[in-house]
Order: sequence, then C-alpha cells, then structure tokens
Amino acid sequence: MTEYLDNVLIRVTELIDLGLWDERGESGVEHLLVTKNVEQRFVLDLMQKNAERYLLLVGFCYSLGIGTVKDEEKAVKHWEKDITSYGHYLEDHTLMVLELI
Repeated sequence: MTEYLDNVLIRVTELIDLGLWDERGESGVEHLLVTKNVEQRFVLDLMQKNAERYLLLVGFCYSLGIGTVKDEEKAVKHWEKDITSYGHYLEDHTLMVLELI
C-alpha cells in the first residue's frame, strides 16, 4: 500500500508542477486518493502513521474530506509541516482562498 501512496504522491506533485491545481486538480487528486475496494479511513490512517512522508496527501484528505470530515484548517496545518515547495504553495493558496470567503 505504501508503494501505491508513493505513486499517488508523485502524480499529485506532477499535477501541481503542470499548473493544474484548481478545481480540476482537486478532482484529479481526489480520484487518485479514492481507491476502489479500500476503506478510505484505512488509507488516511496509513498516511498518518507515515505522516512525515505523506503530509501533502494527509492535507488533501482533510481538504477534500476523504476518510474524514472536510477540514481546511487541518489541511493547512499539514501543508505547513511539509518542507517541500508543494506544501508551502498549497498552504499559501488555501489561506488566500479562505481569506476571500
């Protein structure tokens, strides 16, 4: 399962690199994270057990409500902890959107 999550992480970062982070990007990430025949709570738990490795993906689970209740604040907290440029980009982007609401 961690191999699957590694592949999802690679594909998610590719979406961001291609500038496809908008509503289409969200649905693409959601499609990648929602696996057939796997309990979504299990996927979230597995990512949280390996949190340092999958902070970006855990943030998406909270942002999209996959395996948990949708919670933008928790998503941002996970993205803040992510030391990659992707985490910082998503944190900044989400905070900007939340301020507009």
